[in-house]
Amino acid sequence: MPNVKYFYFTLGIRTASWPLPDELLNGYVWQDMIERYFPHLLKFEFFITIKKAYQSLDFDMILNSFEYFVGKYSNWNMIISYWKYHKEIGGEHIVLHTLNYRQNSYAMIINIPFINCGTYQVRSTSIINDYHRFYSTIEDLYICMTDKRTTITWSSPLFQKVKNLLIEMPMISTSWWHNLLNIANYGAVNDDNDTLKIISHLKQFIDLDKIIEIKFLRTNHISRWIDVQLILQACPNVIDLSISTQLLLLSKIIDNPSLFTIFKRIKTIELIKNIIYFLPSSASKIVERFPSLTHIELPVFSFDYCVSVIDIFLCHLKDLSYMKINYNQTTLLDDPFSYDYLIAKRRQIFPNKIIDENKVAFNNTGETVEIWLS
Repeated sequence: MPNVKYFYFTLGIRTASWPLPDELLNGYVWQDMIERYFPHLLKFEFFITIKKAYQSLDFDMILNSFEYFVGKYSNWNMIISYWKYHKEIGGEHIVLHTLNYRQNSYAMIINIPFINCGTYQVRSTSIINDYHRFYSTIEDLYICMTDKRTTITWSSPLFQKVKNLLIEMPMISTSWWHNLLNIANYGAVNDDNDTLKIISHLKQFIDLDKIIEIKFLRTNHISRWIDVQLILQACPNVIDLSISTQLLLLSKIIDNPSLFTIFKRIKTIELIKNIIYFLPSSASKIVERFPSLTHIELPVFSFDYCVSVIDIFLCHLKDLSYMKINYNQTTLLDDPFSYDYLIAKRRQIFPNKIIDENKVAFNNTGETVEIWLS
């Protein structure tokens, strides 16, 4: 293939039980192949991502082996990132890619998978500390915040374009007695203020001003309530929130005055069931704390609870456009909802609000009720 001018190489392996072939990480091997078979090559870009069993890496050796390409091609640099998953998942992840890989319209979209902040390492062939340029197309990130802190070798946030952030925070490993006290006190801040450092560490990875959607996964323990508070306070432009029912309804969160202003600007909220269902008695608290909601999803136990919750939302959330309520148990209660009922109810409560009747709809599958109001 001597006439090939452009070579884009993509490799994505979700799980590899075999040792990683040295050739993939060896720039000298790539150089030899290109000089042999692609003598007229004008552009060489790649993206390699592999989740695998533990294997030590020599970062200096890998980077040095690719120096040939830095000198051969204009504006060519590559980056390698590596992290270990936490013990519940196991293994590690390795990602290598070039700076200009993303510029090819046929190239795979660069997607950095679940990363562990506590073990994250990154190095580049670039002599300028501009690692964020390699991640300038990434808008979604799934990140695990642990009690470990990695050594920061970069000068500005790596992921500066992220808009949608998924956060997992495993329960911090301490003695069983401390954990018991932590649960009883709803996760009081540690005396050593380690919890307060979570924001400064998170800012090393992400430009929090760009975040508009945060999803706290269901695995986040209620003992991490202070972390949730600090993260929400550090993201001034968040309008979409996903969080477990148990965590949001914790008094340390839902009744926290420092979060009231933040709650008022939330447009979309999704409550995730982990241990408890959402109760009708909490619906009034939701409409009080989140008056700007346009979209809401949550789980309740039974259909009669579902009816009560929907009525409260219909009567108090003026800007509501869509709601989805999942229920686990049917009851003898008749389904009161219909197209005419929804329009009549909204006009009765909000007479000055214009309703587009063509967009109003209702669907009950026997497990989920969905309502569209606009």
